[in-house]
Amino acid sequence: MRRVRSFVLLCTLAAVVPLAPRTQPDIESVRKLLSDQVKAWNRGDIEGFMKGYWNSDSTVFVSGGNLSRGYNQLLARYKQTYDTREKMGRLE
Repeated sequence: MRRVRSFVLLCTLAAVVPLAPRTQPDIESVRKLLSDQVKAWNRGDIEGFMKGYWNSDSTVFVSGGNLSRGYNQLLARYKQTYDTREKMGRLE
């Protein structure tokens, strides 16, 4: 459960931080984005979940001592790491 909480925190930061330089999102927009990500994750839709990330080669994600650069590399990492519903668990 601790790993899932850490994962959610990292996802939250990764989803929100890229928005800050371009625009100041309102709280409801951020809540909707996170809610949409949770729903996508819980139905096993990794690509839907990834819509919360900045689709750019400049996206950087760090987890478990591993660094992923670029949206496509991050998407591939998620698909490899969470290749079954059991591994994905459930986000709340």
